[in-house]
Amino acid sequence: MGVIFDLDGTILDSTEVHAKYVWLALQKLPEGKKIPYKYVKENVRSPFIMFCNDAEKTYGIKINEKTRGKILKEKDRLFRKNRAKGIHLFPGALRIIRFLQRKGVKVCIVSSINDAELRVIKKKIDLNKVGIKIINAKKPWQEKPNPYTLKLAMKRLKMLPKRTVYIGDSEYDSIASKRAGINFIGVYNKRLKNSTLFFNDLNSAGEYLYKSYKKFLDKNV
Repeated sequence: MGVIFDLDGTILDSTEVHAKYVWLALQKLPEGKKIPYKYVKENVRSPFIMFCNDAEKTYGIKINEKTRGKILKEKDRLFRKNRAKGIHLFPGALRIIRFLQRKGVKVCIVSSINDAELRVIKKKIDLNKVGIKIINAKKPWQEKPNPYTLKLAMKRLKMLPKRTVYIGDSEYDSIASKRAGINFIGVYNKRLKNSTLFFNDLNSAGEYLYKSYKKFLDKNV
């Protein structure tokens, strides 16, 4: 059996940091200045192409492929320059991972962030000490809701879909999970309250797993 965690917004308290850097990058461009920070914060969990497409419709602007590239380049520059300042592990994250590992559950992390951002995060937060693999999207088309990274994780760790659970914080995590044929637990994002299981935070999900992990896994995987 296996449990796959999303990274940003699930294991890492990073949503506001990403929103801040995306918004600052947008301010460098005439089109981007029309997008308020509140909108960015509420939608930063979306794949970036979808984020831009929705912003175009909402604010009547044009963000072509070249402009998207400029925004991402500036966001990455800010991310590296500030060394992911403000990002940290959610309380209890390592405890949950270690608990599952002790129980013989295969655990890994998947993410849609690019290699440059992942390198910065790895320098700041040493996830290697728990011996956990991190599989990220190498190209935009691999980002969730495409189930590519989830399927790759299951392949590498030899997990079976029917015996795997994915824990994430966005609607796109939920969609990717369904497309990969695996069960889903939603955390933090109240839009996920209709998920199979939803918890307000990772600690609450952890408490549930500590008390009922065997029952849950037997029932769901």
